[in-house]
Amino acid sequence: MTTNQSLSKPSESVHSFIYGISEIRPHVFICGYLALTRGEKFKDLQITHAIDASNILNTVKMPNGGKIVVYCAAGISRSATLCIMYLVIHENLSLRDAFFEVKNARAGINPNFGFWKQMIEFETEKCGKSSVNLIEKDQLLIPDVLLNNGNKKQKRKFCSII
Repeated sequence: MTTNQSLSKPSESVHSFIYGISEIRPHVFICGYLALTRGEKFKDLQITHAIDASNILNTVKMPNGGKIVVYCAAGISRSATLCIMYLVIHENLSLRDAFFEVKNARAGINPNFGFWKQMIEFETEKCGKSSVNLIEKDQLLIPDVLLNNGNKKQKRKFCSII
């Protein structure tokens, strides 16, 4: 039966997402844990370091020219949050723009609500306001960037974090 086959065998897009490594910047990549089982891909991309987002490290020292991949169980929430905040802090992007940069590189990202609250609080504390707002939809608070009308990038520096 085709129904049973489709349930037991993951689709090509799911397989490539789970095992894929996505480039956010020439030196920053994101993936899920299962991508780590494919060491040849790391060699091809010349990745020299890996950060386990499920055991977040405060600092990572990389030699000049090193590349890093940030991973967690699925490359959806924890690692995405770290990559978003890397862009906010080190490239002075707004939270909104950083979210779309990472989402453009890895479409399936979805930081959990707790991470969104922390990212919004951080940006508000550092900049006096946040580029992402929590809005009520169906009796739930969700970040406006997750709605169709929330996908507008600002294309400018929001504030200087550093």
